Amino acid sequence: MKKILALGLVLVSMVAWAQDDVKYSMGLKIWNHTWTGLSKPSMSVNSPLLSGSLKYKDFSLTASSLLQTSYVHTGLTSIYAVRTDTDYAFGYTLYDKLTFLIGSKTISGPDYSDMTGTLYGLTYVQPIHNEGFLYGTLVQSNNFSNLGGANANGKLSLADVGYGYVINKNTSLNIGYRQQILTTSSDAKYTFGGATFGVGFNF
Repeated sequence: MKKILALGLVLVSMVAWAQDDVKYSMGLKIWNHTWTGLSKPSMSVNSPLLSGSLKYKDFSLTASSLLQTSYVHTGLTSIYAVRTDTDYAFGYTLYDKLTFLIGSKTISGPDYSDMTGTLYGLTYVQPIHNEGFLYGTLVQSNNFSNLGGANANGKLSLADVGYGYVINKNTSLNIGYRQQILTTSSDAKYTFGGATFGVGFNF
């Protein structure tokens, strides 16, 4: 997987160096969500999501991160957990709407070793009027090396859907819903879900 990402980076970088027809984008979202799957849902938390991409014709490189987020479960026993997600992906776009992704995902925290898995999925954007558009992302991440035990086949599924509004050629706003489902090798399942509010910039 690292070889695929490295090759994609080299190819896109070489093209970007030689051509002016390169598009850049950046985004920031706030994800208001809870963690369920334990005896009691966590308290609601607002997490920043940062993303950036470089695109040349139908090829792209993207990077995104869920910045450090702390979860607190209160009850008979209080549970405190911290996580950070980092994604890297190489993409290919069809018809200016549908993009296929392949890459890697890492979940890290101060109390456990980094968990890295293979990422694959797709994104779709559909204009619905002059300024508005619908968007959706479906991603599956498999084979997390340390999730639920050494060499465990942990999985994480992501769905991120919503509506965006173009303010001008460089700026857009969006609102949506994002859900992650984390499944460990022992079939324990945890869900992280809630609304997102964001802004995007194109260059």
